[in-house]
Amino acid sequence: MGADRLDSRAWLCWGLAAMTPLLLGRNPWVLGEVLLIVAIVRAVWRPVMSEQGMGWFLRIAATFVVVGVIFNVLTVHSGDRVIAELPEGWPIVGGILTANALVYGVLGGIALFTLVLTGLTIATLVSWTDLFHVLPRRLAPIAVTGSVAWAFLPQTAVAWREIREAQTMRGHRFRGARDFVPIVVPLLAGGLDRSLAMAEALEARGFGVSERMGRQPRSRSLDWTFAVGVILGLGGLAVAAYCLAVGMMFWAILAGVIGGAALAVIVRFTPAPGSSRTRYRLLAWRSADSLVSVTALLAVAVVILRNGTSPASLAYTTYPELTWPSVDLPMLLVLGILLAPAVVYRPAATS
Repeated sequence: MGADRLDSRAWLCWGLAAMTPLLLGRNPWVLGEVLLIVAIVRAVWRPVMSEQGMGWFLRIAATFVVVGVIFNVLTVHSGDRVIAELPEGWPIVGGILTANALVYGVLGGIALFTLVLTGLTIATLVSWTDLFHVLPRRLAPIAVTGSVAWAFLPQTAVAWREIREAQTMRGHRFRGARDFVPIVVPLLAGGLDRSLAMAEALEARGFGVSERMGRQPRSRSLDWTFAVGVILGLGGLAVAAYCLAVGMMFWAILAGVIGGAALAVIVRFTPAPGSSRTRYRLLAWRSADSLVSVTALLAVAVVILRNGTSPASLAYTTYPELTWPSVDLPMLLVLGILLAPAVVYRPAATS
């Protein structure tokens, strides 16, 4: 059952399961448990993670959390626990400052930070190459575009650090905003160079070219059908996620079915590109992948079910009164199965 790596599809299932309760509610017990689970899984799998340049995102997320908490306290003048009061004549911030706004801001910050932490964990453990091979051939351009976009920010963060260190070694000192100009200019130039190199590499590998392109023109009606299907599918899934978050279960199910059906139709009936794929390694689905995927999907099902039958299990508000959050012990125990990746991890044997 132990494994030194998991299939990318299993990691995506786990990431979905970890993010779902964060998007549906602000119950402190749920937020704390999910944050603890993600931190444990991240610590266990750290030896095989490639986190070069990823630390910047956590710092940015932490900064946004602090700014969000301060903004919420200064702008939301509601609640029964008054901790201070500013003159009413002050625009926007004038009025009472409450512990209700402080607690709600902290909970929102924890949810945001946990979402970012989960996303970074998945980003460093998912292999875009593996996902490219398991996706339908009709969605290959989307997979390549997604992999390029996902890798852009980490590469930019690494380039930023290298340029800053090089400028520091040349005696450059940072005293104000103007001192960052010698770093921003080479960073933009390097970004353009990386974009051109990526475009040339994709063109050299025949990206977007099919075997039939030189013999017969592509049907514009098929292109329009594919575009409309993708928009309808992704839009339906987005609407389903929103309806699920606000408790509209019927519309969430309806939008999810429409979106999934649209994506299934374009994958099934849109002609596949004529180009073939070259595989140098066959993907193996192991028992550890099955365990992580099944436990993740089970957690998602339980969270969605409890959100529909007992909203207080996930939802929590500090307005108008600051009360003690409810505890749904069965759901907390079910969320504990998200520790499956930490349980199945076994370091690779070294000779």
